Amino acid sequence: DNVLEDSRKIFEDVHADFCDISKILLKFQEWKEKFPDSYCDAYISFCLPKILNPLIRIQLINWNPLEQDVTQLEEMPWFRAIEEFSGARNLSASR
Repeated sequence: DNVLEDSRKIFEDVHADFCDISKILLKFQEWKEKFPDSYCDAYISFCLPKILNPLIRIQLINWNPLEQDVTQLEEMPWFRAIEEFSGARNLSASR
């Protein structure tokens, strides 16, 4: 219980644009569209997992896949945001 309580406080002093995965990915999408060469040179595809890892871990602290009424990973907002950003949804739809 203490871990769950402490996990909620971790990002309370962080600006909302930098603790929400959708908003972070939106910034990267804007960068990708406006400055594709710079985006590519920065190897963002290698950096994003490291950037998003702490945010995802916080959201998974109380997730228990063994519960009966558990939300599946694919249904979680952060998963959908990453899927949309990566274009994985478009790839699976075209198959």
